[in-house]
Amino acid sequence: MAENMVRSRTVKPRCLRVEGLERRDLLAVALVPGTETFKSFEFTAAGSLDVQGTWRVYEPRVYDIRFSGKTTVFHGTANYTSRNQASVEVDAVAARGDYFLPPPYKNGRFSFTDGTITDGTVGPVPGNANYFIGQLDGNVQMTGQVNGQVVLDGPITGTFDGAKRSLNLRYSEGDVKLRVWGAIRPVSGEPFRVEVQNAAWTAQGMEVDVVAPGGVAKVGSDKTLNHNSPVALVRIYWAAGPDFGQRLKTLGDRLPVYWNQASGKYEVTGLAMPPRGATHLLLVPEYKDVRGNTVRGNVFALALPERPVLSIDDVAIAEGNSGTTPLDFHVTLSSPLPFAILVSFATKDQTAKSADRDYVPRSGMLRFAPGETAKTLSVSIRGDGKPERNETFGVKLSGPTWATIPKSVGIGTIIDDDTPPAAFDAALQGLSRPDPAAELASIFVAERRKTSKNSLIFAEDAAFV
Repeated sequence: MAENMVRSRTVKPRCLRVEGLERRDLLAVALVPGTETFKSFEFTAAGSLDVQGTWRVYEPRVYDIRFSGKTTVFHGTANYTSRNQASVEVDAVAARGDYFLPPPYKNGRFSFTDGTITDGTVGPVPGNANYFIGQLDGNVQMTGQVNGQVVLDGPITGTFDGAKRSLNLRYSEGDVKLRVWGAIRPVSGEPFRVEVQNAAWTAQGMEVDVVAPGGVAKVGSDKTLNHNSPVALVRIYWAAGPDFGQRLKTLGDRLPVYWNQASGKYEVTGLAMPPRGATHLLLVPEYKDVRGNTVRGNVFALALPERPVLSIDDVAIAEGNSGTTPLDFHVTLSSPLPFAILVSFATKDQTAKSADRDYVPRSGMLRFAPGETAKTLSVSIRGDGKPERNETFGVKLSGPTWATIPKSVGIGTIIDDDTPPAAFDAALQGLSRPDPAAELASIFVAERRKTSKNSLIFAEDAAFV
């Protein structure tokens, strides 16, 4: 209603549009039954808001007093009770500027004081989930050629758009039309905040607790109630210390943060191996502020787990008479790691020589996947029919990426199985050989034993008479 010394007409109210309270940054709510947590925030003008309006008067003739200026005070709060419904109040609006009259009247100054928006609510309504309706109270004072005061008291309507962070208010009641528009921002400057609260190693990775306004949800969970893309990411870095400035390498793993789930527990598996020099894993939330700038949240530093002991056993195998036979060495970690590690290996000659074709030499890398504690390393042993002593060679481990090696060499023993026939061996034992003739007779005896016992006895007697 407009109160003045001139007549007025009733004019149909026009809409209020509120565009651009960025939903990702401002409207943080949760819809999990029984665990709802909703966001309240203060907002103000990001600089002065533009103010324009008209005041229609009818005496001494009908004309509009046009006024234009800027806000000097603008402050309000929004208290959300669901994903798309809130109570909104603007508790202070003030503006100043100039008014303009048709000739021969002189222009002057105006002030808009004591402005408030009370009982404001946001949606939902069909086709417009963020519909806004409220009640504007205030007054416009004119000073100069035209004296008087217009009291504003009537409904305003509009929307929170969520994209441009701008405000566009339209009020029309009686003879007064008023428009206030421009950019707004949260008072805090950082209404949305993602934080890594805790992280701990597991046998195959780690668990991370992330919190955000209204809770968070992982990929694959209930994204349809939120957005199709995350509102924040938790990035992962290897670092040479607990500070962000000591980061060495960014991992491909990123934890996407969505709205609307009370539990923010993530399980991260399949981590790549840390680079040399790394001592910590850093988890750093990144998200956009209300101006679209990337904001880095808290840095959570997780110290790498204690280095496990890496060991290789000693093994043995019969040589065989031909071909190759695998000899398996067992390489073990004393405890599982949440990330992959590498260790180098190489065979080393001892009494067994690869050049003599005793075994097939090998060298390379063993990779332990996250959670893995045992690997098998095979070396091919070459067989032959040549009698010889038992022989040994080594497999040496070196350069593990995150382990210690107290015993770095595993011994492989090749057991010779090419001995003479038992009968031939027994015949040779215990025979004295006084001269070459006796030695030849002994050989003759051994051969004759294979055919005739009688002739063997005769031969023995003949040899030693």
